[in-house]
Amino acid sequence: MSTAVVMSIIKAQQERKKQEELESNSSSSSYSPVTESQQISSNTKHEPEPEPRDVYDICKQIMDLVPDSEVELLYQLRKFHDGLWNQAPELRVGGQFWKPLGNILNQNIESFDHDWQKKILKLFNNT
Repeated sequence: MSTAVVMSIIKAQQERKKQEELESNSSSSSYSPVTESQQISSNTKHEPEPEPRDVYDICKQIMDLVPDSEVELLYQLRKFHDGLWNQAPELRVGGQFWKPLGNILNQNIESFDHDWQKKILKLFNNT
């Protein structure tokens, strides 16, 4: 074997050895994303995700709170509620049905002076 071939083999072996050392050092480092995220979550207050609310049920509860004197509001709420019976339950928790209910309430409740209006606001906002 020539000296050049032997030297290239030795150089390749040295480079492979350096690469293995680098890989072993990086895998044995103290940084671990799992450990770090566990530390973060243990330091913060974890609150459970609230259950999605069905607009069909909330609309019915709102109709129960509205006094009979609010004829137009009750009419619009009943019309909206009656149109929800054939909608998929997983869709009734989405914004496409909550926004129209909010629009009905905004059109018919201008201020929150009465107790029933405040109860509706709390129910709608889930507070």
